[in-house]
Amino acid sequence: FVPRSSSTMIAPTTQLRRTFMEEMVHRFGHGGTARLEPGQRYQAIRFNRDALLADPQALEILSFQGDIELQQHRVLEFRTEYDGDFDGVHLHLHVDLDGDEFIDVHDLHSTPTGDTLCSWNTTYIRLLEEPIPLPAGSRIVLRCHADLRQVVLGETQESKALARYVVEVEVGEVGAEKHVAAITWRGGWGRSF
Repeated sequence: FVPRSSSTMIAPTTQLRRTFMEEMVHRFGHGGTARLEPGQRYQAIRFNRDALLADPQALEILSFQGDIELQQHRVLEFRTEYDGDFDGVHLHLHVDLDGDEFIDVHDLHSTPTGDTLCSWNTTYIRLLEEPIPLPAGSRIVLRCHADLRQVVLGETQESKALARYVVEVEVGEVGAEKHVAAITWRGGWGRSF
């Protein structure tokens, strides 16, 4: 069985308010530090949906119904749904199985009872040293570039043969955007949260 498509979804986040337990788990896996470093990718389980400032959009889409687009460029525009301190982005996998059935990893991690098991993690990237306070309705633009030309699907990849991603971040209305961050990475989802 081959699904129709697979997408990496991305959404801007407000500054995280971690629970004591979340902070302890992070400290255990990161040499005792509680700090989330800007520019670092962190694997996350059960990432709080309330931390998303807007609904996720596709950073990349891999269609398995024909040729896979190996270079993808998207300009994603988000409007914040509530007042928040913007400081990062959240990424997760979304698979379209057949047009009617989907697997959305963030949805699986966000069940009200918390009893859904899922072996896939999501990713959080803190972008900013100092969060930017934004009122509801603020415009955030992510200029996303995915370069998959070096990837051979289904084979083990050497570090030189991984996908390359670039996300440039702007805040502000059309014509008054301010560049606030950029992140580049190759393949993989990041370190444990």
